[in-house]
Amino acid sequence: MPGTFTTVYIVAFDLDDRDQAIRAFEPRVAANEEAEIEEAEILITRWGRGMAAAE
Repeated sequence: MPGTFTTVYIVAFDLDDRDQAIRAFEPRVAANEEAEIEEAEILITRWGRGMAAAE
């Protein structure tokens, strides 16, 4: 549809020492779903699977 667009955000949370969810990093904007998946894979490789990325 002309004039519409979709914004995809990548967010991830970790647990602090009191098991409270905290942001692992600031939300990131991705151009599309493919770019979001690629960025998420890079983050997992860099920071490990200890962070849980939102889908």
